[in-house]
Amino acid sequence: MRAHFVLAWSVTVLLVHVGGAWADLPQDQTVQFAFHVSPANPNSVVDFYVIATLHAVDSDVEDIGWRVTLLEFVYRDGVDNFTWTQEYPTLDTGDGLWWVSHGDAQNPELDEFLTTPLLTGTATADSPGYADLDYELISVPAVSSTPYETTASVTYAMAAAGTNEPVKGGTDEPVEATKIQAN
Repeated sequence: MRAHFVLAWSVTVLLVHVGGAWADLPQDQTVQFAFHVSPANPNSVVDFYVIATLHAVDSDVEDIGWRVTLLEFVYRDGVDNFTWTQEYPTLDTGDGLWWVSHGDAQNPELDEFLTTPLLTGTATADSPGYADLDYELISVPAVSSTPYETTASVTYAMAAAGTNEPVKGGTDEPVEATKIQAN
């Protein structure tokens, strides 16, 4: 009798594992937000990038809970690139995940990532001698798809850590979004 109970329990656990949140999660994704010098002009130079690397860790049908494994900030002043990174940033959500509803969870689309949770924190300067970066960023799909193929409306503030010296900021600014690739 005990052997049958253990076997039945093992099969039940296996079925829950295969049919639950661990089964069939999509590949990692990398989403990039490109901030143009002139936000409404797609031909203007991009001077700032925010790049989020995402790893699927939970699911609820077509909704996927993504863990941000890396946030990268790249500022281009025309001569040099300045970068800051933060691994596993804290998200302003109950479980720390970026939940996204997908039409097809196995094939996430870029426009499904345009609504971000509030992202706040301090990213570490990758170059010695530069201040860390305090950031706050939240985005939603833009009301109009112009001026970019995929446009997010982003409200953000970025400043040198420990100072109020702004690096970049904007309110409901049109920002170009791209999906770099599935990783």
